[in-house]
Amino acid sequence: MVGEWLGALLLTYVHPLRGTQVTEVCDHQWTITTQTGTRFAGTFRSIGGGARFPRPETCLESAPVAGSVSSSAAVSGLTFGLVIGASRDCVARSPAVFSGDTTGQSLKAQATDSIECLVDGRPAVVTRSLCLELFMRRP
Repeated sequence: MVGEWLGALLLTYVHPLRGTQVTEVCDHQWTITTQTGTRFAGTFRSIGGGARFPRPETCLESAPVAGSVSSSAAVSGLTFGLVIGASRDCVARSPAVFSGDTTGQSLKAQATDSIECLVDGRPAVVTRSLCLELFMRRP
């Protein structure tokens, strides 16, 4: 898993004010610096894309990322050091923990989370589906 990875995170949810389904895409870059046994860790950076909830802003985030990969290429316990794809004023009610698989050159993982954000001065809770797809840029 050690190396640079590029890809995207797709977020899908129902907007709490409009009641419409929203799909957002954030571009991701990972730098995985360590792997000990099955456990890997590094940092991620969102380098583009856009998020519209609870207010429009670009996906400009950076934080730790960590997870595990089994000998059968199953990825589990994949977590980020912040509420991914959301404003800094949002808090996780149920954090995203991704699972999926890898070929060593690509990674696909999914998660759901529940976040609480202020919308028009009131707290709003949103449940999101998250789908991550990355490709190894260089080991």
